[in-house]
Amino acid sequence: QIWLMNVDGSQLEQLTRLPNGACQPEWSPDGLQIAFISPCLNKSDSGYPGGRIFIMDADGSNIQALPVPLNPEGDYDPAWSPDGKRIAYTSLISAKQQILVYSFEDKVSVNVSSSRYNDYSPTWSPSGKMLAFVRQSLGAQIFVMGDRGENPSQFNLSEANLFSQHPAFTPDGQYILYSQY
Repeated sequence: QIWLMNVDGSQLEQLTRLPNGACQPEWSPDGLQIAFISPCLNKSDSGYPGGRIFIMDADGSNIQALPVPLNPEGDYDPAWSPDGKRIAYTSLISAKQQILVYSFEDKVSVNVSSSRYNDYSPTWSPSGKMLAFVRQSLGAQIFVMGDRGENPSQFNLSEANLFSQHPAFTPDGQYILYSQY
């Protein structure tokens, strides 16, 4: 479930009470909404089977599914664009992880990775013009591409036996941090 509390640990408040759990909370840029996924109980190596992205108000009210067709394979890893007009997410399509971007203005999702590899864990650059993500072939490496999927290129050049995960841009957009094992 998703909980809210002050940074000092006070005022702990449960925001969701969904029977199949809620996870992967992601604040909207204005702090007024939270995107998350449910169900969360059956996580597998390739994601969250049957996972769906929901949006709720910051107080836990007004929970609504992202208006995209239900994907039985699962949608997860929501990431708000800096302007709050789009959400990038991972979608399992024919057992392949792909990155889609939903536009609130156009009310449509577009597959921006269209890759033969598994692409997942998208994150936006502060400008909203680029996405960093994980591409898994032999190992897992950090890639970057334009916000519409153009010019995907490998960001880090690690050995294939090293797995890079969880990319995050610094606020000035000059660096990408990631974990590696």
